[in-house]
Parts: sequence; C-alpha cells; structure tokens
Amino acid sequence: MALPDQVELLCMAVEKMAAAEVEKIVQDARDRRDRILQERIEQIRREQEEQKIYLKRRAFQDARRKVDAAELKARRMVMATREEIFDRIMENGRHRLQELREDSAAYARLLDGLIRKAAGIILEAGSRGVDIKCRQQDRTAAEEAISALPDDIRGKITLSREPVAIEGGIMAFSKDGKQLVDLSFEAILKRIEPDIRAMTADRLFKGIGTGQV
Repeated sequence: MALPDQVELLCMAVEKMAAAEVEKIVQDARDRRDRILQERIEQIRREQEEQKIYLKRRAFQDARRKVDAAELKARRMVMATREEIFDRIMENGRHRLQELREDSAAYARLLDGLIRKAAGIILEAGSRGVDIKCRQQDRTAAEEAISALPDDIRGKITLSREPVAIEGGIMAFSKDGKQLVDLSFEAILKRIEPDIRAMTADRLFKGIGTGQV
C-alpha cells in the first residue's frame, strides 16, 4: 500500500509526464503548422514567379506581335510610296518626251540621233539594209534626217510607208525582218524602268529602318 506522499509524488510525476507529452504534441503541431505554412508561402512565391515569367513572356510576345505588325505596315507603306513615286517619275518622263515632241527642232534632232543609232546597230550586225518606221506625222522629219546621212549609209536606209502606232521615236528593222531595234518612246521608257526603280530605292528610301533618310 502506497504512502500518501508517494501517491502524491506518483500523481505529480504522471501529470508532469502528461504535460511534457502534451507540450511535445503541441510543439509538433506548431512545427507541422509552420512547415506547412512555409511550404505554402514558398509555393505561392513560386506561383507568383511563374506568373510573372508567364506575364512577362506574354507581354513580350504581345509586344513582338505589335512590333512585327508595325514593321509590316511600315514596309507596306514604304512599298506603296515607292511605287507611287516611281509611277510619278515615269509619268513625268512621258510628259517630258511629249513636250520634246512638241518642240519641232528638238524633236527633229532626236529623230536624227535615233535613226543614226538604230541604223548603225543593224548595219554593224551584217544586214544589207534598214527599214525605218515612224508615226505618220513624223515622216517629214525622218526623211530630212535620212537625207542628211552620209551617202554610204543613206543608200541602205528606207523609210517605210507604213506608219506605226507609237507615241514617238522610231522602230528600225533589218531588211530580212529578223532584227528589230525599238527606239520608240514606249520602248525607251520601258528600257530605263529598272534604272528608275533602282534610283528611287537608293536615293529616296536608303536608310529607312535605321533612322536615316
């Protein structure tokens, strides 16, 4: 039979052990709570970082799309402007030739030069002669130009009675009809188109996209 003080001591020891166990349980619960809380905080941070990265990537992609769209629009505007200026230059060239045609003296000199050039090309290629065709209203000027040529060349050139539907200039054929030297206004303008396009691109649009004009 336990003594009263021993029972009391035993009860105190049990209570102390129980209190320690409870404290341990509570501490474990606190540790588990803190661990869970920390893990959750870390998870939230990771999710936030991932969200930031996603948003940044999304924002970059959106910005890139906008830049690409702007660049495409700018290129289209440049091309449209280039074509507009090219057309304007070519149209101005046509007007200049028409104005030249209205100046009878200047136009006669031009026809003289064109006939000499075309005849020289065809005769040097070995043809026996050259047929010149021009507009009906240019026949007089063409006849005068041919009559002014040296005798050895003039005898090989014939002015066709058949007019051609051109805006100005001449068309020259070899006697066998196998060679054509087209020096009509239309052909002259067509021939210089590549040079005009290159000049337009180089002089008017050089440096676009680099801050230079």
